[in-house]
Amino acid sequence: KTQVLAYSAAGASYDDVTFDPDDTILSSLLISQNLENIPRTNGIVEKPSDIIINILIREMKYGLNEDGSINQDVFDIKSIIKSREAHVGWKMSCCIDDRVDGKTVIEKIANESKSYTVFNFLNQFGFVTISERYTYDDIDLFIDPKYVLKHKFKKSKREEIYHSSKCLYRYDNGYDNYIMETPVVSAKDLYPDYDIDYYNINEDDGHKDIELRYHSNKSTALEFQRFDLMNKCNDHLMIE
Repeated sequence: KTQVLAYSAAGASYDDVTFDPDDTILSSLLISQNLENIPRTNGIVEKPSDIIINILIREMKYGLNEDGSINQDVFDIKSIIKSREAHVGWKMSCCIDDRVDGKTVIEKIANESKSYTVFNFLNQFGFVTISERYTYDDIDLFIDPKYVLKHKFKKSKREEIYHSSKCLYRYDNGYDNYIMETPVVSAKDLYPDYDIDYYNINEDDGHKDIELRYHSNKSTALEFQRFDLMNKCNDHLMIE
């Protein structure tokens, strides 16, 4: 007998949580911190952070005390809230009908969102969320040069750049294929002054079809396509 794990964009509601029958696990985790203006959940697990936290706690039993309560010290609450705020209106979903590694599932869900999973220096689980624009006020850490032994700069790989994309979504487990797709979006649709010839990448190499295993909602797939293309149509300067 196969156990099916499903989180549905149509509204998979979890109302059997021991903490508060009106909220999800994530609500209980956030409320326990006594933070002001926290984003309450509505009992529907659809944001990437909500799905990941529920998989961690429900399926993998991560962060649970012996009495079944949540150990809040193992979660970076502020980073979870930031991820939730960045995905307002997102409706992700999945149906997994085979035994898979939980870490792999979590990483793949995060790869189809604006957030990446990390453990911070306190060994707390949380997210790094990519914003569409940054200002000086977003800087939250300064590194003193005297603590830097060596560093180097490099650019991201040219083959990782593409200037148009199409997303395949709403995966059908029975037929093992994707039944929906987004229209092709070009970088010039997002940035009218974008020069497609700048990187000397031809039309075929500059296009990518992206399979979204954890998307079934059209507007969410379109939002991810836009976010992804904005970050992939140019190279990036990296420091190590």
